Amino acid sequence: HWEQKGVPLRMEIGPKDLEKEVVTIAIRHSGEKYEFDANRLRILIPRELKKIHNQMLRNARRVMKAHTRRA
Repeated sequence: HWEQKGVPLRMEIGPKDLEKEVVTIAIRHSGEKYEFDANRLRILIPRELKKIHNQMLRNARRVMKAHTRRA
């Protein structure tokens, strides 16, 4: 649902994750999932968002270059 709305990442937190103090992050554009220390989310989430932005921008520029022709 949220991926269709364009949310770049999804956090998954279950009872076992709470016990282990971890959060699983799913990245929308790549489908990758990572497990992060819940106590470091304040640092890790902005870093991940910046990484997602840079990857998506790089891919968009590559696609634009591949589909742009001189007239």
